[in-house]
Amino acid sequence: LGFLDGCYGFTWCFLSALYSSIKYLKLQELALEKNHG
Repeated sequence: LGFLDGCYGFTWCFLSALYSSIKYLKLQELALEKNHG
């Protein structure tokens, strides 16, 4: 649990979650684009 490591751990967790969110949003966008044309 990185958020227990203080500011650096919290930052790492935040950036990791942000990266995962963007990755899945991009995959969803590609899937929608593929289905529509």
